[in-house]
Amino acid sequence: MLDYRKGAPALYLQIKDILRQEIFDGLYPLGTYIPTETELEKKFDVSKITIRKAIQDLEDEGYLLKKKGKGTLVIQNNYFNKLSKAKSYSQKLEELGFTLSKAEVTVSRVDTKTIPGLDNYFATQALCVSRVILADKDKLTYIQTYLPATLGLPEIASGYKDSLYRLLSDLGATMGRCEDQFSVEYANSEVAAKLNIPAGQAILKRIRIGYDQFNQVIEYSLAYYPTTIQPYIVEMEK
Repeated sequence: MLDYRKGAPALYLQIKDILRQEIFDGLYPLGTYIPTETELEKKFDVSKITIRKAIQDLEDEGYLLKKKGKGTLVIQNNYFNKLSKAKSYSQKLEELGFTLSKAEVTVSRVDTKTIPGLDNYFATQALCVSRVILADKDKLTYIQTYLPATLGLPEIASGYKDSLYRLLSDLGATMGRCEDQFSVEYANSEVAAKLNIPAGQAILKRIRIGYDQFNQVIEYSLAYYPTTIQPYIVEMEK
């Protein structure tokens, strides 16, 4: 079942892909619990650490949620986006040996009318979570994520050490699907300063619109990639 050959993906990544596919196939339906860590250790004949890493990845991606004293619950059984998603891009970079981290995290409330197009999705106010993603020590991406101000998300930067999708899931807001729009633009002064690049440099811009399990918009994000460190990678899934 697992590929132990040299050059094969790490075991926890293989197990994660198997568990995710089993969720998609209905082996573990939405609202049910996956097998315990001990049962999965026996199933895959690997260490507890390997199982925990696979489960943590799936939890970070919003498919699973650990319930203290109960087990690990399936909270999502659809692809966030079969074509492209930032997480897949991040995983590819990690596979290439980059260490990713967040920097310059800020949180603020904004008037939706001050952001072009935002009032099409949210009411009068939205919460804006901005952060710079570092690949090792290089600035890789600048992301501004707008979320409904009514969700009860943290309004301090220290509240975003964890995955944003995990925070949403903890609040019962499961991400159902995403739409990504890509364009090439020239960095304005704000983006240039955040990414430490010259103003006017050509960059890749991604607009992401995320919908919850009720098909309501729950995320509107703008991400900027200079692509000088690594091209944006899109991985197709069968």
